[in-house]
Amino acid sequence: MLDRLDEVADDEHRRQVSTWVSQQLQNYEQKLPFILTSRPQAYNQAPLRDTPAYFVRPFTTQQRNSFLFNWYFNLEKRKNSREQSQKQLKKTAESKKNELVRQIDAVPSLRLMATNPLLLALIINTYKQKTSLSPTRTGLYKQVCDVLLQGRQSASGTTRYPLKPEQKQEALQALALEMTKRQVLQFTLDERNQDSNIFLAKEFLQAELAQMVEGGQEVKPEDFIERDDSGVRELLSDRKQEKLYEFTHRTFQEYLTAVELTKAEHEHYLLEVFTKDKQYLDWRRQTILFYAGQVKVDNLIDAALNNPTVATLTLAYECLQNKLRVSRGKEQELLKKVEEGLKSDDLEVFKLAASVQLEKRLNHLNEDCFMGSSEKENPMAIATTETGDKIWPGQVVDEKDICSFWW
Repeated sequence: MLDRLDEVADDEHRRQVSTWVSQQLQNYEQKLPFILTSRPQAYNQAPLRDTPAYFVRPFTTQQRNSFLFNWYFNLEKRKNSREQSQKQLKKTAESKKNELVRQIDAVPSLRLMATNPLLLALIINTYKQKTSLSPTRTGLYKQVCDVLLQGRQSASGTTRYPLKPEQKQEALQALALEMTKRQVLQFTLDERNQDSNIFLAKEFLQAELAQMVEGGQEVKPEDFIERDDSGVRELLSDRKQEKLYEFTHRTFQEYLTAVELTKAEHEHYLLEVFTKDKQYLDWRRQTILFYAGQVKVDNLIDAALNNPTVATLTLAYECLQNKLRVSRGKEQELLKKVEEGLKSDDLEVFKLAASVQLEKRLNHLNEDCFMGSSEKENPMAIATTETGDKIWPGQVVDEKDICSFWW
């Protein structure tokens, strides 16, 4: 078993490793099984020749519930192994699982998040601290960040760390926004890195952190990122050999970017997004929806109406569904735009309105199909990365025992 092809830092070296593995597969064909693991994007740059690729599927509802039960059962065993019988421990675990499942199933966006093992683990830890989950996706991400940045530091008894939890989040928000503007998902503190797809963040972070500490104090970017008791590490994942970092899940970069964008000085950047092409807009779509969940969305609707395309008007509709608030007049103006277009004799106007309606329905259908596929044994193979990049065609791995990897 050859683990983590993506840990080979240099692209050319990674391709050489892939070529060597392909040769070994030929040399030992039908004699020795090979398993090679990798993150999709890295494998896409150096795939094995004529070799099937497998994906790990999202949790089914049964697997999610099994994961939750195992989590609580093992937790109860560690706490009460000598005081309660196995039957009592299982009853307690089942009760806690059922209560969290009730809250997850009540909110479609939480159900979707809970199909991802990493996000489900974050939901569990947030629920442990908050005892109830926010009914909105934006609210839940706020709870998660609060728990990780404040709860971890409090739990470890760390009181001398120079940055308050809200200051740590401010720095992460600024970092997330800068990465989003550059349209990258990874950053490094290694000044020797020249890859244009990776943000060299050391100077940027140093400048941000310098504004937050009192005179005579200093927080180095390396300490800010690496300190286990600060909570920042919980929101980031790293690839140590390559000295690369990224947010634990892309949605955390999108959420933190959206929070930073709520500051008045950044609003012009967000509104300019509506003047760009569909690919540019799609890359920032989730960020805009997180933003809509924190503000009055009138200006977003105006930006879409001023540049009416299928992409902008569809996104404006989604902003309505995710909004914190909106003026009644502005909401009606958007709805009227499409409704009148569907009745128009002008073919181009009609096609625009019809396309927006179709795109809205497809977006709902895609989410419903994703949720539905997680209930089945053999969903279709995923063919794109979470960033929208095309990846190799392959088969779907049946990971019915995936929970075992988490204990």
